[in-house]
Amino acid sequence: MVLAFSAPARQNLTPVAAGARIYIEPMEWQMEQFITAEIRRQGLPVEIVANPYAADLVMKGSAEKVSSHLMSPGRCFRVTLVTANGSDPVWSGEGDDYATVFARLRSHGPARAARAIVASMRNRFFRNPR
Repeated sequence: MVLAFSAPARQNLTPVAAGARIYIEPMEWQMEQFITAEIRRQGLPVEIVANPYAADLVMKGSAEKVSSHLMSPGRCFRVTLVTANGSDPVWSGEGDDYATVFARLRSHGPARAARAIVASMRNRFFRNPR
């Protein structure tokens, strides 16, 4: 008796190349504006386009309200980067805009969530090995 094992299924994750054109769909709380500004501020080598038909990749997102007795009310933003035809996932990330009671002096709000999302994207695709 011969047992044959197939190789584990690998996710077909496409790397984001420098110069890729990304369309960011409208999101809750106008998060697309914060992400666009943060991509430019952090200098990611991608182009943000206004038309989904001109894009190589599309970023989609959602927000979920979160709070507890230790956190001020806030939102958790989840984004997914897919190929322009929407069939292949490329990357997903998340960021939150809340602050704990003891960290109210720390920056909070949608800009904070956008910083976390774009930093995660930069570290995944555009990190310079040293």
